[in-house]
Amino acid sequence: MNITPRFAAFLFAFITLLFTAPLSGSEALACEAAVCFPASVRVMLPDGRQVHISKIRPGDEVLGYDAATGQVRATRVRRLDIHSDHDYNLVQLTIGTPAVYAGLSVAAAPTARVAKVLVTPNHPFVTAGRQALRADKLASFDDLFRISGQGVETTHLVDRQPAGTAWEVYNLRTDTGNYFVNGVLVSSNQ
Repeated sequence: MNITPRFAAFLFAFITLLFTAPLSGSEALACEAAVCFPASVRVMLPDGRQVHISKIRPGDEVLGYDAATGQVRATRVRRLDIHSDHDYNLVQLTIGTPAVYAGLSVAAAPTARVAKVLVTPNHPFVTAGRQALRADKLASFDDLFRISGQGVETTHLVDRQPAGTAWEVYNLRTDTGNYFVNGVLVSSNQ
C-alpha cells in the first residue's frame, strides 16, 4: 500500500488532534456530573485479578489501554472520585455480542462472552474510533474494547436497561485516561 505524503500528513494531524483535543461535550462529562460506577463493579488489575472499584485507592495500579502503542498495560490511579450526595440513576449495559448479531435478541445470537456493567448513564466508554461516548448514547454498532488474552478485541452493546439507583458511586482517574470495568474499557474522564 502506497501512502502519499499528503495522506500521511493528514493522518498525523488527525491522530494528534484525536489524542490531544478535549472530548466533545466535555461539559456534560465534568466530575460534578458524577460519571461513575456503583461500589460492586470490578476493576481489572495488572495481575489479572478483578477487585471492587470501592477497594481501589490513589497510587494503586489497574489495567489500562495505551492508545499510542495499542497495548494493554498497568496504569497508576491518580485520583479516586466518590460521590454520595444523592441517589444516582444507573443503567445496566450488556456488552459482548459480535457486530453481525447486534440488534438481535440475546436468544437469537450465538453464545459469546457477555459482560454486564452497572454505570451512571453519563459515564463515557472508549470506542475503537477513540471517541468517548456516554453509556446512554452507545449504539449496537459502536465498537467497544474488551480485554482478550494479552490485548483487546472489539465488542458491541447488546442491551441497555434502567437498573435502579445507588447512593454512592465511584470513578478512577488514571495515567492512561482509561481502565477496564468488568473487562470493558471505560474512560476515566480526565
